[in-house]
Amino acid sequence: MTSFTRFIVLTWWFCLTLSGLLQWLSVVVHLALGSRLFSTLAGFVALLGISAALFGWLMVAISPQMPARVAVPLLMAQSWYFLGVMPFALLAFGGPWFEVLTGGVLLLGVAGSVLAALTLGTTSHAYNQVIEARPMYRPIRSVAWVGGSFTIVPTLAVIYLVANTAWAISYSTNDFVRLNVHGVSFAHKTYVQDDRTVHLIAMVHIGEPDAYDTLFGPFRGLQDAVVLSEGVSDKDGLLVNSGGGYDDVAENLGLSVQGNMDDLTSLPNQNADVDVNTFHPHTLELLGIIFQVYGSENPETAAKNYLSFWSSHSSDTQEVLDQLMSDILLSRNNHLLGEIDAATASHVVVPWGALHMAEVGPGLEERGWTNQNTERVELIRWSTLLGAL
Repeated sequence: MTSFTRFIVLTWWFCLTLSGLLQWLSVVVHLALGSRLFSTLAGFVALLGISAALFGWLMVAISPQMPARVAVPLLMAQSWYFLGVMPFALLAFGGPWFEVLTGGVLLLGVAGSVLAALTLGTTSHAYNQVIEARPMYRPIRSVAWVGGSFTIVPTLAVIYLVANTAWAISYSTNDFVRLNVHGVSFAHKTYVQDDRTVHLIAMVHIGEPDAYDTLFGPFRGLQDAVVLSEGVSDKDGLLVNSGGGYDDVAENLGLSVQGNMDDLTSLPNQNADVDVNTFHPHTLELLGIIFQVYGSENPETAAKNYLSFWSSHSSDTQEVLDQLMSDILLSRNNHLLGEIDAATASHVVVPWGALHMAEVGPGLEERGWTNQNTERVELIRWSTLLGAL
């Protein structure tokens, strides 16, 4: 290698190694002191590694003195790092193991690159003689490297992202939602215990018009049944700017808005949700701002209010997010499980949002219910979305 090529490689190795080690150090500091200072610094060093990566990629294209096998492990590690280290990141996201994982990916890339350099014998006199005997520029090598970078690599990246997105959606919803070649399917899972049956139906606010008929068709004429519907109430008028709907979104996508439960089924309907007066004041404030952003005629002012909210909570951002998650998801799930326990009908139909089902389903199993059957309905078809476009 020339001195310049060696400098690029060594700088590349140094940036990624330092970033990986800082990621691991940040875990220790965070657990001991609660600070994430080193995590930010590690991300900054990783960004510096991008400059070395760009030079390294270019050197592979124009000079045989930069072996591709030395650069590829580094490029793969950095790409995986900036793509979120999926699918493993979802299992450790938000915890210290996520930083351990991302730091390990960078260090693994450096280790692979160093091993490749050693197997090439890049420091040997014989190898240097071979390199010096080659022309400084080889068009075939450049075309193959650049062509592969802009055709094969993007194709593999798209496949990787699609596959991981499909897996992440299935995982985060406890398999109540799946992406397949035809569209997005939502599950109707039947749970039984003694002589009672609970029907958990994963829902979404918009979908195919005929899909809702397919979902609720089996319940026509069902005896001794009740629907426990979703819908947060606001008896005290605590939420402001809560207007706005999904009509425009649904129309643009060629879909229909989910109707009221009374229109979807003739079964007795009972609201099984909470009232917003159970929400924390921070949650109510944030929801009001979000609704304002969504439906405001002055989006600039709404956006400023949103940024101002987070600026005022810069010291307790995680606490606000945790409380928001607890209010809009976890506490409502627990309330719903209590409503299911209290229901006396033989058949309890629960058409709630898919994210709720991810916790409600396992909650039923912990109570002794058994998942007897699962049926899936495509609420959104790719053909419909493409037709709308």
